[in-house]
Amino acid sequence: MICFVKAACFVLVLALVLGLAADGSWAQLRPGDPGYRFKPGDRISITVPDRPSMNRELIIDEKGVVTFPIAGDIEVVGLTQREIHDKMYQVLHEYYPSLEKQDFSVEAVPGLMVYVTGEVSRPGGYTFTDPPTLWEAIREAGGPTGEAALDAVRVVEDQSKGGASRTVDVLSALEKGSTDKLPVLRGGDTVVILSKDETYIGSLGVNVLGAVENPGFYRLQSDHRDVMSAIIMAGGPTGDASLSKITVVRVQDDRTPITQRVNLEKFLEDGDIAQNPLLLPGDTVNVAEKSRWFRSNFPLFLSLVATTATVILVIDRVRENR
Repeated sequence: MICFVKAACFVLVLALVLGLAADGSWAQLRPGDPGYRFKPGDRISITVPDRPSMNRELIIDEKGVVTFPIAGDIEVVGLTQREIHDKMYQVLHEYYPSLEKQDFSVEAVPGLMVYVTGEVSRPGGYTFTDPPTLWEAIREAGGPTGEAALDAVRVVEDQSKGGASRTVDVLSALEKGSTDKLPVLRGGDTVVILSKDETYIGSLGVNVLGAVENPGFYRLQSDHRDVMSAIIMAGGPTGDASLSKITVVRVQDDRTPITQRVNLEKFLEDGDIAQNPLLLPGDTVNVAEKSRWFRSNFPLFLSLVATTATVILVIDRVRENR
């Protein structure tokens, strides 16, 4: 009885394995595999040796169809390569009666899918025959919008490959005309382009703290990397800000901090550029507040000034009446 149960379990497991393998769930099928079912973004190649004018490469669009001249749209999504061959032959045979089935072939075109999201004209997944550069992927998605923060584009690799991410300054590459030097993407990569107004959480930002309207972490702009620009990004100084007492903290590679004192008032009043230094990613800018004694006693100070002015005015009027 026990042997029978074991044998039955073995047969059941074997059937399950064979079933999974048959429907493609046991292994990840790819275009070109007999059981692979095509999806939007996949490419197929049509070849008719005796009719070179019919040879072409087609891409399955978002509706799941390919468009062939004269025949028009042909729905092929969800079909295997053999099923696509048979269906397309039936359709094309109506327009080309002399076309022989054995002289007509359909093959999958190997490609890789890259996803582009965020501030681009057409976010979505795009298939490339050859690995694209970062800029080629952005351009394929319709290009960046006017709000795109191209100085901090994030590339996230497929989770099956580790899911690591990196930040790339595409703006600098555009300014230098060196987009061909940008990283080459791999299948499954996702390109994320944030808006300039979004809160930045990447590696190319600076902390702005203290007496500013909106303390936080802000992305460094390629053409605005100085202390003044960082404070403006944080909403500007508050009424309590002491622009003559600003501190910039920079952590070196060995984790040792360096502190620099900045007097932004000298920059604003005298144009002293040294008092508005350039920042580096990871810097912290702290804007000090005015003296607490001065702030807490400011109402009393105003009252004394008003009283003194009133006394002086009374004395002047008494002298005039003499």
